[in-house]
Amino acid sequence: FGTADALPVADESADLVSASNAAHWFEDIDGFYREVNRVLKPNGCLAIYGVSNIHICPDSKSDELQTMIDEFYYVTLNDFWTENCIKLHKNYYGFYHPPFQVVKRHDWIPLHVRGTVSDVIGYLRSLTPCHKYIKVNPQSNVLQELEDRIMRVLGVTSSPEQTPLHYFYLVYLITARKT
Repeated sequence: FGTADALPVADESADLVSASNAAHWFEDIDGFYREVNRVLKPNGCLAIYGVSNIHICPDSKSDELQTMIDEFYYVTLNDFWTENCIKLHKNYYGFYHPPFQVVKRHDWIPLHVRGTVSDVIGYLRSLTPCHKYIKVNPQSNVLQELEDRIMRVLGVTSSPEQTPLHYFYLVYLITARKT
């Protein structure tokens, strides 16, 4: 499959290179840009996009719920984020500067989700920093504890799988064209 700075693709053979929820993990973003320049055909496009952390939609309990989720992101997982991940999750995606003509830069498009408490916990469980945390702390019940706290704040008796929660992500999109 290759890496961001060593794509297994022939020179000037790609019409599109896409980095979805990935560029913040690249150790050498300039190496990635050089590789994109190598593999894109003339007039080929680069798309870098991803999402922010979860934001709870405003209601009477959203501030308390958001605080819990933010504590999970920025306190519990703090030591497991890369510097670029921290920049991204603090809304500083502007550190992406493709060396091509930037066609369009979309600033934080909201993506609303009508999911469940279980969906939120599942998303948090899928995060690479969460995997790293659990590997270092295998006995931790941090996600179960967070789910239990969320359910207590919501004051419901339904299961997390049946408890609705309206939240959103902010999506960023940068498209650029090689000339």
